[in-house]
Amino acid sequence: MGLSAVPPEISVPAVVDYHDEVTWQSLDDMLVVSRVSGAHSAHFSWRSRESGWAKLMLVCHVTAGSVRITDARNDVVIGPGTICVRDFGGDWRYTTGDATTSRILIFPRQALSGVSFERLSSFVTVSSFSPKARLLLAQLDALGDTAGRLTAKAAKRARNSTLHLIRGILDAELSSQARSCHMRSRAERYIDRNLRDPSLDPRSIAKGLGVSLRTLHRAFAESDESVMAYVRRRRLDHARIEMATHDSSVTITYLAARWQFADAAHFSRAFRQRFGLTPTQYRKMDRNTRLRAQGLDAI
Repeated sequence: MGLSAVPPEISVPAVVDYHDEVTWQSLDDMLVVSRVSGAHSAHFSWRSRESGWAKLMLVCHVTAGSVRITDARNDVVIGPGTICVRDFGGDWRYTTGDATTSRILIFPRQALSGVSFERLSSFVTVSSFSPKARLLLAQLDALGDTAGRLTAKAAKRARNSTLHLIRGILDAELSSQARSCHMRSRAERYIDRNLRDPSLDPRSIAKGLGVSLRTLHRAFAESDESVMAYVRRRRLDHARIEMATHDSSVTITYLAARWQFADAAHFSRAFRQRFGLTPTQYRKMDRNTRLRAQGLDAI
């Protein structure tokens, strides 16, 4: 591959019998690596990324032991039965368990230009039992047996066919993300139409959308907000709009009941947690100030 990047910061345990066996073969600009190692960790910092690692992609299949990958958004342990695909961008670390065996592909990110990869997270995991993953694993088995004996032209073709299989995995993930995003939008529209319904809960929402409860929860899983947290947030938003556009005859108790809070005290606590003010404090603000705070024009 011609990589001349600064290596990651590697930490190994101070033991006499630490072992790390690495064999690799090249397929054009792709490295096919087999590794058996003891417990260790590596940190890809800005220094190593800016020297060239950020331009690379990684596919890792753990066949024994475990690899833990940690970054700003993920803290995932990968074991047998899982394939991970990630780029080397961002600040991230991997930590292996003892006696970990893995198969690794490293190649330039631009080699996947046929996939809209910018729409994907920098870290994707898939089950090695999925059809597309099984095809890739069969390819890796074949490469392990033949890569060292391929001509330059055959190696190029093997590299291209391997990339097509990786694209298949990422395309499937893209489709899954697109479906999840569409479902999230449908769920939000349904919730917003039914905010005052006292029976609004995940089960009734899933039934109204004609999907399973699991599908509904999965649509919200990528954010830090659950289905009912979204419901509560939208109810508080609408209650605040009413407070900004109506006079003081609309009581806190009335708003709490109208927007399905157990009582005025519960409503006040939730309101303060979301907006930093109690309903009473908010109401004491100048009316035009309240409207401007919500992006509304004074009437």
